[in-house]
Amino acid sequence: MKREAKYTEPAVRRPTKVELSDKNLKLRAAIVIVAIAIAVAAFGIFAKTCTSKEGGWTEIESDSVEGISYDNELYFFYNLGTGEMSATSEFKLVSNLYNKTLGEIAPLLDAYNSYDGVNNLYTLNRHPNEEFKVSRLLYEALELIDRYDVRNIYCTPVLEAYSGIFSAKDDSQAVLYDPYENEALRAYFAELCAFVSDKQSVDVQLLGDNTVRLYVSEAYLAFAKENDIRNYVDLWLFKNAFMIDHCVKTFTSAGYTNGYFISFDGYMRNMDGKNAYDYDVHTLENGQILTAAILTYDKPISLANYRIYALGAYEKASRVYVYKDLRFRHDYLDVSDGLCKAASSELIAYSFDKGCAETALLSIKPYIAEELDASALASLTAYGVNTIYVRDKKVVSNGDGVTFTAFYDGYAAG
Repeated sequence: MKREAKYTEPAVRRPTKVELSDKNLKLRAAIVIVAIAIAVAAFGIFAKTCTSKEGGWTEIESDSVEGISYDNELYFFYNLGTGEMSATSEFKLVSNLYNKTLGEIAPLLDAYNSYDGVNNLYTLNRHPNEEFKVSRLLYEALELIDRYDVRNIYCTPVLEAYSGIFSAKDDSQAVLYDPYENEALRAYFAELCAFVSDKQSVDVQLLGDNTVRLYVSEAYLAFAKENDIRNYVDLWLFKNAFMIDHCVKTFTSAGYTNGYFISFDGYMRNMDGKNAYDYDVHTLENGQILTAAILTYDKPISLANYRIYALGAYEKASRVYVYKDLRFRHDYLDVSDGLCKAASSELIAYSFDKGCAETALLSIKPYIAEELDASALASLTAYGVNTIYVRDKKVVSNGDGVTFTAFYDGYAAG
């Protein structure tokens, strides 16, 4: 009997308890994909301790920011009541600070909504070739992107034309949005990417003193008008990385370090060195998402987890489509032609001295590729970014600072 291929999300694996010798405390702070029953399954992480509103590891939910909720995108967990302050008092302080921090950063990175008195990405998109003063936070984010010459942020009109595939009900709908299947769309993307990939056609110019201009050439403006393009730039792949980095900076500066932030699309930062964390390394095999290994670390880390498959409903609806024959479509788009490409089914990039955004900006180029370049990934260690990926049943790790505590299903260290 022929076995039908299936795309399945990973089963929940019981985390391994990890002990640190300091003061002989049995610390239960583990990060495990798809372990929390709430929507954190998108990038499932949970702490190895009982969760309670009165104390211990607790999810800190955010209020809406100008009517927009980020609870499906960002998750924040904090270990309450471990110091002199009561859990109830600490919960209020941490919650207020979290909402204040999101209110500072989220509107700046929004390319689709305007806010009173705020010049953000939406402002730049609606006023190409005009100069604007922006917040120092936004200016620094754009500076970092410019430093590493990452042009994925200009793929915005490509993503908008392509993203309908993620809500397709079946393969017959999906092919309409798939440039691999739709020759007309592929030709359009090629024409569009001639502008997207060219700094002389579109570029955020940093003019100093927090002043920026979204330069768009006359030729691109004419093409945009003809094709009803209104958005030229959006941080999409990196937005949540910048959001998390700002939250971590704010919280650590205020002395609150006993927690971690995660996003549905693969970013994570923990702020403490008191707890030991577990993290699942996944791979795709015959249409199934398998846990290949578990890595453990006990210090602050920034992590970017690239993957072509979805680990939760929100991610599946917004950035992944799987054909019946197990071809995967995702939102890692090549700037040169607009086609989705991934060097491996999953790549974990991590750093102990850089934030999520910088870690991602350094590692995204070798990931959005047709083939995995092991030497390119290994070279990232010179910049303080380490990588982990699975190849030929081997879990390959470039760098140190983490330990593999378990391997599964025939996988081994490579």
